[in-house]
Amino acid sequence: MKELFIFISKIVEKFRLKTIVLPNNFEEIKINVKEIDRAGLNLAGFDKFFDVRRIQIFGDLEIEFLRELSEQTRLKLMYKFCKKGIPAIIVTNKNKIFKEMVKACRMFSVPLLKTNEETSIFMASLVYFLNDCLGLFVGIHGVLVEVFGKGVLILGESGVGKSRTALELIKRGHFFIADDMVKVKKDINKNIVGTFYKNIKNLMEVKGVSIVNLKDLFGDRVLKEKTKIDFVVELQKNIKDKIFGFYESKKGSIKILDVRLKKYEFMVEEKDDIASLIEILALKNKQNENDF
Repeated sequence: MKELFIFISKIVEKFRLKTIVLPNNFEEIKINVKEIDRAGLNLAGFDKFFDVRRIQIFGDLEIEFLRELSEQTRLKLMYKFCKKGIPAIIVTNKNKIFKEMVKACRMFSVPLLKTNEETSIFMASLVYFLNDCLGLFVGIHGVLVEVFGKGVLILGESGVGKSRTALELIKRGHFFIADDMVKVKKDINKNIVGTFYKNIKNLMEVKGVSIVNLKDLFGDRVLKEKTKIDFVVELQKNIKDKIFGFYESKKGSIKILDVRLKKYEFMVEEKDDIASLIEILALKNKQNENDF
C-alpha cells in the first residue's frame, strides 16, 4: 500500500507555528503517523515505549522540568533526546524556550516550533488534523453531493444517471464535492467522510458535453472540500419485479471502511426526477436526527 505522509511544513502552515530552528532538510521532513507524544517521561529518560516517528510536544510540565535543571544537565538531556531522530519539537502555551533546546535542535537537525495555544487544545487540533491527513482511505466510483446539509454518495453503473442527478441537485443550490472517483476515509470520530482527488477537483463528466469545470459554470458557491457521508443512494436500471420509487434495499445498508451506512436503491427511467427523491431522503434523515 502506498505510504501516507504529510510534510512538517504543512503543519507549520496549517497552525501558523513560529519557527525557532529550521534545519536544512526542513522541507523534506515527513510525518507518517497519526499519533503525537507529550515529551514527559521520554524526556526524563523512561523511553521504553518511545516512538521516534512522533512529533514531541513540550507543554508546561516539560518546560518546568527543564527549568529545574542546571544548564549543563539541560543541554546533555536535550542532546540525548534530539539524537534519537525525532521529526519535530513543538513548544506550547507561551512557554519559555531554553537556549539549550535551540542548541540541541540545531546540532541534530530537529525543527523547533512554537505556538501560544494551550497544550491540550493544540494537541487535540493537531491529532484531528493528522488523522484527517493520514487516515486510511479508499476510492469509490460514484458522485458525492451535500443536500440540505446531508452528505449523499450516489452509486451506480456507468450511464445510469449519477452525474445527471448530481447536476440537477447543484442547479437547485446544493453542494458538489466529487464526481467519478470519491476519496473516502474514516475520521477520528468514526464518521465516513468523502472528498475529491486533486486531479479531478471541481470536474464533472456530463454525457454529450464531455468534462466541465463546475467552478467556471456556477462559481464557488456550489463547491465544498469534503462532507460527512450520511447515506448512500444506488441507481439501477431494468430491475425486474421492482416498482418505481425509492425503497430501502433488502439489507438496508452498505459497509464502507467497517462503518455501516443507510443505503437506498432507485430504479431509474430517463424521465424520472431522482433529484427530488434524494432531497426528500435528505430532509427525512435530517428530521429523524432532530427527533433525538
